[in-house]
This record gives sequence, C-alpha cells and structure tokens, in this order.
Amino acid sequence: MVVRNLEPWISNSEMSKYLGISTRTLKRNEKYFSKGTHYRFKDPLNPKSHKMWKRAAVDQMLSQPDNVLRRKVSRVQT
Repeated sequence: MVVRNLEPWISNSEMSKYLGISTRTLKRNEKYFSKGTHYRFKDPLNPKSHKMWKRAAVDQMLSQPDNVLRRKVSRVQT
C-alpha cells in the first residue's frame, strides 16, 4: 500500500501569514526556494500565474542549520 502526502498547496497570502511575513517579503525571497519542491504555479503553463506553496517543504528547508542556509544563499547570489 502506497501512502501519499496529500497536503494541499497553499496560496501566497496563506504562506506569508504562516511564516509571519508580508507577501512582498515572500516574493523578494522566493529565489531561495525550488520550483516543484517548495512552490508551483497555479496555472503550470503560465509562469506569470500565482504561486502555490507546499508548507511542509518550506518548513523543512527553513529548519536546516544556519550554515546550510547560508551556503544556499551564497550559491543563489553568485
């Protein structure tokens, strides 16, 4: 028997409320998250559509040790 994670995808506003940040701050920092793992587009064929977020994946990434997060940030900035 295969058990799948059926956690729903949540909107930008729900994710920003969950994280306790503004939607602008979430938008500014979305480059640190991976498409397909942390977020997807509401309309997959339209890259300008709204993003939908996977709360568990974002939590998992943000709960990593500081040195791992700093290394990811430095990779994105270069």
